[in-house]
Amino acid sequence: MKILEVTPRCYVPGVNVERWTGLDYVTSQIACGLAERGHKVEIAMPFKFDEAERLDGNLDIVFPGGFVEWCSSVLSKGNIGKCIKDAKEFGLREAVRDLAYKGYVAGFSKLLDDFAPDVVHVHGSTRWSYECLRTSFEAGYSCVATFHGINRDNPMCSGLVKRVESQMMDYIAEKAIPYTAVSSGTMASVKEIASLACNCSSAVIPNSVFIKQSELTKEEAREKLGVPYKNEVIVCIGTIGECKNQAALVDAIASASTDERRNLSVFLVGKDLYPGGILNYIEKKGVQDCILATGFVEMEEIADFYAAADLNIMLSKSEGFGLSIIEAMSCGIPSLVASTVDSSVDMNTSEAIRCIDWTTSRELFCAIKDMLETKWDTEQIRQDAQRFSPDEMISSYEKVLHGSR
Repeated sequence: MKILEVTPRCYVPGVNVERWTGLDYVTSQIACGLAERGHKVEIAMPFKFDEAERLDGNLDIVFPGGFVEWCSSVLSKGNIGKCIKDAKEFGLREAVRDLAYKGYVAGFSKLLDDFAPDVVHVHGSTRWSYECLRTSFEAGYSCVATFHGINRDNPMCSGLVKRVESQMMDYIAEKAIPYTAVSSGTMASVKEIASLACNCSSAVIPNSVFIKQSELTKEEAREKLGVPYKNEVIVCIGTIGECKNQAALVDAIASASTDERRNLSVFLVGKDLYPGGILNYIEKKGVQDCILATGFVEMEEIADFYAAADLNIMLSKSEGFGLSIIEAMSCGIPSLVASTVDSSVDMNTSEAIRCIDWTTSRELFCAIKDMLETKWDTEQIRQDAQRFSPDEMISSYEKVLHGSR
């Protein structure tokens, strides 16, 4: 098959960016996996990396047009008028950003004509995703959409972003476009937002393990991170912000006594987007002695944090999947997961993953303490992670993409 993978962005090794997201890693893995099976794959995204025009040596990364095409799209079909209207409702910044993504339509149409794919695989529910899906479908191309989470429940997404997502889901339902979701929770949310989508062809395809194992032993990893070997080590991996809810973990640690957290080391690993800065919040709570925010860390180095860890924690208010859960599993590390994480219903078959609802910070800390005191079978945890294999994920996408033609 000729497959055009449309994504807001994908991970490209060697490219210097401020941060990569889980979605970036997953879409890169999907594109590379399909190409490795002999499919001709191109990746379209609204970002141009000067350092790379190819991924994995054989996938073209295509950028949707130049300045002339962009201006042509922006100025067409009353887009300026819509922008002015949106600015009054959602603010100028959000309206202009939304308009900018509409500017790629003409360039994307040219990409379609040049590549002529058998199927267009659209990731996400952003304005870019929606415009590409609609442009592809109306040009007569087979399409599949994949939802990696829901913006509706994300406190960091604007009202305009949420409206676009709802419009995209309604369009999928109206046109009966096949779609997938990375978790049962995300699938349920899609069908709740756009009830007609229940009649479309759909499938839950979980993400797979992307990270490679660290070559360090636990002792070596802790020495590298400057942690005493006797300490209990907790990791919380992901962009730091209101959505990921790392502040709740800080509050839980702050609820412990000095003695309870004496031999505790907590690493918040990810770019800090928390309002006012997470470091300031940690200091405000007086737990800077045991919590360290590292900032963005490259994928190759994240494995060392897992190698050093006793426990992984994910407390997101909105999370489509949660890569760190299966990354930790592949390293033999248990996870404490908020029930608000969409994949929690898919993960709870593993004893090493405990889902939690909590009402007080102390209650959360007690759950953390219980996880740390439990004796875990690390080899069994690693075996549990095998059901999230890359081969199984790629085979599932192959089946859906082929079936859409």
